[in-house]
Amino acid sequence: MSNSTPWTERWGQAYRLRQEGKTFKAIGEILGVSASRASQLALRGDQETKRKAYYDYRTLFFSESPDSIRTLDLSIRVLNCLRPENIQTIKELSAITDNELLRIPNLGKKSLREIKDVLAKLEK
Repeated sequence: MSNSTPWTERWGQAYRLRQEGKTFKAIGEILGVSASRASQLALRGDQETKRKAYYDYRTLFFSESPDSIRTLDLSIRVLNCLRPENIQTIKELSAITDNELLRIPNLGKKSLREIKDVLAKLEK
């Protein structure tokens, strides 16, 4: 491989080759670098892959579409209680009964009242 190949492609290729079970020596031979450098490239590829996955997750969860519960005037506590239950839209939130909401860990009567007040304001 020529040295003019962008490093981002080399990271990705080293990472993919490592995932296929190739040794650093073999990766180095393919990329035209030492085994030590191949190890560094594979590690950087792994870090970049994880970073991209993290930002993809943040973009997915924190995007504020018009029907997202994040557009409601709910406290952080309530949003944090709803997150593990994977309740993300207003429609999903309004479809849940009071008893189901009270079964959510750390979501008590005050939080239920807050949710009901916010949903009532939406209906007006």
